[in-house]
Amino acid sequence: MKGFENFEVFAPFYDKTYKQILLPAEWTATPEDTLLNYFSLLREAYYMEGRSCGSIGQGQYPFPLAYNFLSQEYQNRVHEDYIRSFAGIGHTSLIKLCRVPDEKGFIRFFYPTLNGQ
Repeated sequence: MKGFENFEVFAPFYDKTYKQILLPAEWTATPEDTLLNYFSLLREAYYMEGRSCGSIGQGQYPFPLAYNFLSQEYQNRVHEDYIRSFAGIGHTSLIKLCRVPDEKGFIRFFYPTLNGQ
């Protein structure tokens, strides 16, 4: 991903709801791109519920974009709680992304994350 830390990346989506957002195809070109870009967005997001922790990343702007990486089925299950699930989180980092093939040769991913305040 080419730097979500640059606010200009968010500019085309600034005044849109998650339903109006169409992710650029290159953000989800491969499963690995999808995961890396999803967590790159979350790295720039924070939701401190009225607590001040200075200026970290892009505030809540990345959440509607990140939400669109989720499948429609998963969106339907977590819709009301998605942003609230990040309450008190000042920073989310993808620590490592590992490909894990199963017995049929399908690739799955394992990704530990660190959520800090």
